[in-house]
Amino acid sequence: MVRPAGRPHEASGGLPRVRVLPTRRGWQVLFVGLSSLGVALSLGTTQFYQLSYALIGLCGAALVLGLVGSRALGAERRLSRTEGITAGDSTTVGLRLTNGSRLDLSGVEVEDRLPHRHVFRPPAVPAGGERPVESAVSFPRRGLYTIGPVRLASTDPFGLLRFRRDAGLEREVLVYPEVHDVAGLLTARGVEEPGGRIRPASRGEEFSGLREYRPGDDRRFIHWKSVARTGEMVVKEFDPDAPRRYSVVLDLLGPRTVPAGRGMMEEVEEAVSAAASVVSYLDGAGLTYRLRLTDRAASCTSFGSGATGGRSQYHAAMRLLAAAEADGSVDSGEALREEADTDGLGDNVILIQREPQRPGGRRALVDALRELSSPGFSATVILLASRAHPPGPQGSGDREASLQGLVDEIRGTGAGVRVLRRGSGASGLSEAQGV
Repeated sequence: MVRPAGRPHEASGGLPRVRVLPTRRGWQVLFVGLSSLGVALSLGTTQFYQLSYALIGLCGAALVLGLVGSRALGAERRLSRTEGITAGDSTTVGLRLTNGSRLDLSGVEVEDRLPHRHVFRPPAVPAGGERPVESAVSFPRRGLYTIGPVRLASTDPFGLLRFRRDAGLEREVLVYPEVHDVAGLLTARGVEEPGGRIRPASRGEEFSGLREYRPGDDRRFIHWKSVARTGEMVVKEFDPDAPRRYSVVLDLLGPRTVPAGRGMMEEVEEAVSAAASVVSYLDGAGLTYRLRLTDRAASCTSFGSGATGGRSQYHAAMRLLAAAEADGSVDSGEALREEADTDGLGDNVILIQREPQRPGGRRALVDALRELSSPGFSATVILLASRAHPPGPQGSGDREASLQGLVDEIRGTGAGVRVLRRGSGASGLSEAQGV
């Protein structure tokens, strides 16, 4: 997403505010002119008066011509892509310089922030013409970047004065998270477990509503939340012809008191990239999905499909991920329960989960997965191992045993588990293994 961040700065009366500074040559001319005037006043020599008047007049002409040229110099922002820029990619960012005067503008200098400071010194901008200025810019991380402001500078035809003004032209560019291949993780039939086993994603039926309980109904489909609220027995109904719906849930629980350390921030980046990779796969496969973050705002998208909604569903999800922060106060177990209460999970959940750090977070996650377990529901947990767990045989010890215990507990609920190890990050999604 790219949007204007403001109009060019203007002084009163609508004219651009111009700052005038002498060039090196200009300082020399001013020095000689003023010195000649001083000598003329001291000695009364006519020739020195004439020289000083000529040089000072030249500076005056340079000021008038330079101001006209500076105000005639315009700029227009150009971006090769306004949406869908991904971390690590490069895009062309440039300007189109225009000259509305009848004189060529020489000594033009353009200062732009892309987002770091870049200075361009293009050839003279022809009278009544234009001159493009472009640069390839890469964005190493996801997030919101500000491009600009732009500062334009030009000199008068004599090269005595430099005229600078701010042209504004700030733009905000939203950079999507890095996306990796997950073809080995998700298949058309469901979620692939380590060893090549396929765990079916669901029976292909979608929740369509609640109705009164009838004798013979499967008690596994009783909606106990409604029973507790109303005292009446109701069951879930499913539409056998509806497509599967996937909920991608991203754990963004933040620290309680201390700021997030570098290790946690890197884990969050890997989790966001993993979520973006899953979203990209689901969208490319034409599946119906939504994204739910456990951040402070409980950010989410509605269900949609790349097959029917074009790229709007994908962009909506990636915008949330680009700006995501680990500032949530609700753990993923509680978030899953909240979504289940409103039947907003669909029938397939893919949870991108960092290792629970808060007391009770682990138990809340396992209990929520167990409560959600039903014949028409499928859950998969992509678990990001803490950076305290080195890969390979070095990962033995209490913390490794704790990780293995968590994996076993999740599997005991009927959910699938994939573990991302330190070092591989989200790029190891297609090779992620159980432990």
